[in-house]
Amino acid sequence: MKTISKILFLVLIAALMGSCEESTGPAFVYGHVSIGPGETAEFHGKLSTSGAADVYGSCKVKDGKLDFTVGHASKANIDGLIGIEDAPTFISISQVTGPNGGDAAEGVFDLSGATDPPEPNLDPSRQSTFYRAEVKNEIDSWDFMADSDNCRVNLFAVPIEGEVIFENDLSKSFDYYVNITCANISLPGESGETLRSVNLEFYFENCS
Repeated sequence: MKTISKILFLVLIAALMGSCEESTGPAFVYGHVSIGPGETAEFHGKLSTSGAADVYGSCKVKDGKLDFTVGHASKANIDGLIGIEDAPTFISISQVTGPNGGDAAEGVFDLSGATDPPEPNLDPSRQSTFYRAEVKNEIDSWDFMADSDNCRVNLFAVPIEGEVIFENDLSKSFDYYVNITCANISLPGESGETLRSVNLEFYFENCS
């Protein structure tokens, strides 16, 4: 093999190996959302808008802000799951920020050893906000802007070395953690039902 051919061959192999290393795989979600009125819905698996995914939705981080959609189906198709899923749910949140409107905080858990497994560090100084939410379940559908008086991001953070999803002994890596609470709401839905609360905790990996 001529020298130039050997060089081109090695460059091709290196490029192929590099592309494999950069492939991060499908997006992943683990967590739950509780809507009042309604039941708690749990999610675990590959996240996509295609039929091959475990969970319908997507997650995206741009300019330090997180947008995500998680559901048993699209918002338009949740009604078709009533009677099939235990708690058919759709939720979409836009522009989740880190503390003081900045990037995600660093470090998710309280690693002081006070609890085993460790709990997320929800110190009030780490709270932030989001912009808008769309919520739908078997009860009704709601669309609202975040209000600092009754909605807060308890924590939007990236893990530090050694932090994994400790819950249920998963020991799985993740890229982002988000914990949101909306309480004392009184918002009429499309069918007239009043939204009282939204609570969620999600771990995401491989967001676009």
